Amino acid sequence: MNSLSVHNSKLANQRTYLSFFRTGLAIAALSGKTENYIVALYGVLMVILSTIQYYVSIRSLDRNEVPSMIDHAPMIFATLGLFAIYLQLTVR
Repeated sequence: MNSLSVHNSKLANQRTYLSFFRTGLAIAALSGKTENYIVALYGVLMVILSTIQYYVSIRSLDRNEVPSMIDHAPMIFATLGLFAIYLQLTVR
């Protein structure tokens, strides 16, 4: 791989990690306002999964490999986010 493309991939991975981290924290913070701790658990889980995805991707890029372990992570995060919103609106 070209060193510039690896560098760009690392920067994109960092932006993705920070956006998922921010979303997980926002979900956890919103659940604290309504005292719905199941939603807080999903927010914390999103933060943990995004951290794992970040480190796996960075390690793969450092080895000049294409990160393939977490291909479905965005779908997992989207599902967790939608489920957290559903719980926030329905469970009281």
